[in-house]
Amino acid sequence: MTTPSAIARFPPEAFSAAVACTGEQFAALLRSLPGEARSYRWFCADVRTNGRSPFPASSAPTDVGDTTTLETLARSVDQFDSGVFLAVPSSVTSPMFRDNPVTDDEPGADLGSAVLEVRAFDWSYLELAGVDAALVHDVARKFGRSAQAPGGTAGE
Repeated sequence: MTTPSAIARFPPEAFSAAVACTGEQFAALLRSLPGEARSYRWFCADVRTNGRSPFPASSAPTDVGDTTTLETLARSVDQFDSGVFLAVPSSVTSPMFRDNPVTDDEPGADLGSAVLEVRAFDWSYLELAGVDAALVHDVARKFGRSAQAPGGTAGE
């Protein structure tokens, strides 16, 4: 079982916006990831959007490609109602994940082979969780936020 070391939340004010979870906001969060994370392979599950969606309707994690591909797909979405996006290092050939990950899983839920997880909570916030606390803290600072250990109040 792999659990995150840090979690950060990104509400609308992190993007100087009235609502959260737009495709552009998710893409901005992905663009803020450092070099190594750019090569991660992303999987998605429990994705629901307002309007059309390029993401499969699946409860099991589905491969969507590298970070650049996910950014492109995210930008085509008006707003995410829900979604779990799991990042795996490209060296992992047969990733394992918790069964049927959903947006409302407990914070700090098992990441399996993933090293990062982004969840979309409709109009409320995007949440970034990761095994590398320094990476999560770094991304949070870029948006004027803070990160906490699971169980804390992330993003305050």
